[in-house]
Amino acid sequence: MNRKQILSWCLFDFANSSYSAVIAAVVFQVFYINRIVGNESGRGDLWWGAAISTSMLAVALSSPFLGGIADHAGLRKRMLGVYTSICIIAVACFPLLRPGEALLGFVLIVLANIGMEGGLVFYNSFLPRIAPADHHGRVSGWGFGVGYAGSILSLLIALRWPGPAASTPSGSW
Repeated sequence: MNRKQILSWCLFDFANSSYSAVIAAVVFQVFYINRIVGNESGRGDLWWGAAISTSMLAVALSSPFLGGIADHAGLRKRMLGVYTSICIIAVACFPLLRPGEALLGFVLIVLANIGMEGGLVFYNSFLPRIAPADHHGRVSGWGFGVGYAGSILSLLIALRWPGPAASTPSGSW
């Protein structure tokens, strides 16, 4: 086993778990639902759910096809890079969103989540290449643990960071 490859694989989990915690689950989700769309009648929840569902449907339909191409052509690392770049670019555009820009936010969320979830297909495909079969569970567990550390650290930073909530009179979204 190559320790540098395993460490790199685990650190990728650290980063992608930060996305899951801050963007998909806690901070940005609440911001989009309540500030960008507005949720007085549940409209924000509807837009968020539709964006996540759309992105997951796209990943579910494309992954077997693109995974096969990546395996056959030796493009796993390149595909992981493309999907990761899509996620990063979409997330980098989130600060451009203003209240009422539900459709733009929808598109950015769909792209970010396709980048994140689609990239996991290729990320996971590296485990058999970096660890022997009798160590898959152990290495996967290390990645899972490092990912949880990434989630916790990123949430602590994001929740302490002054952001849009600091500019509202009540201090909440």
